[in-house]
Amino acid sequence: MAKRARLREIVWRCITWRLQPQWVATTISSCQSLVVTSAPHPLGVLHDPTRRLVLELLRDGERSVRELTDNTPVTQSAVSQHLRVLREAGLVTARAEGTRRLYRVEADGLDNVRAWVDSFWDEALTAFSDHANKETDR
Repeated sequence: MAKRARLREIVWRCITWRLQPQWVATTISSCQSLVVTSAPHPLGVLHDPTRRLVLELLRDGERSVRELTDNTPVTQSAVSQHLRVLREAGLVTARAEGTRRLYRVEADGLDNVRAWVDSFWDEALTAFSDHANKETDR
């Protein structure tokens, strides 16, 4: 029971301090001998305007980090970091071509985002249909 309470405390602190999932997994693993993997939620990573811009640039097809850097207001290092976050969230994939990597949008990752958003629409339509049916029954 003490292990469970300690784990709950660690998770609470990580949420409160808004720590990265990788740090949470490492901390929990070291304290509890657990292996926890957590990928960031795609919507959570899209709050950043630079990441949205990078994703929009990749909409037209594969691009290298250099090509992305030329079209964004941040450094090459920053673009690489944003690409890493997008890749961990499943929104972008990379393939090696010689000495460089080409990035592209991962359709499955975007399908997951769309399905999540559509679930709200489905609920709204169901509620509307139920309301309309009640009105016609009167």
